[in-house]
Amino acid sequence: MPFDDSNIRKLVRCQLEKKIHFSRYKPLSIECKQLILSLLEPDIKIRATIIQIKNNDWIKGRISSTTINNDSPTNISLSGIGRSIPTIPKLFSPIINNIQESTIKMMKTTINDNYQLSTLNRKNSFEQIINKSLTATNSLAKD
Repeated sequence: MPFDDSNIRKLVRCQLEKKIHFSRYKPLSIECKQLILSLLEPDIKIRATIIQIKNNDWIKGRISSTTINNDSPTNISLSGIGRSIPTIPKLFSPIINNIQESTIKMMKTTINDNYQLSTLNRKNSFEQIINKSLTATNSLAKD
């Protein structure tokens, strides 16, 4: 935990004084550290909101979690942060896999339905086939 003390007064004082130290042995990128600091901000008026967190470059994966700037001074340490926060791919992989499987299933169904519509309705105009295909796709999307 970032603030761990049996003395409650000392614990609150550390939080309010923002005494946070990042371990030299578990290097984190500057962007990751900034995100952690914004999450631990004691002033609720300037603490990161869920929207800011969601739009954060490090969370979105635009910045690698291993991009380290060793030249900058770091006197901030959250010991054990690597154990307490799972990496983004590990955190979201079940969700992403589920979305991918659902998308593939929907695409296969749509392609199959479109093929059946086109073979059954060869006498229909191209426009009618497209309309039937779109109707089938829309009904799948609603499900």
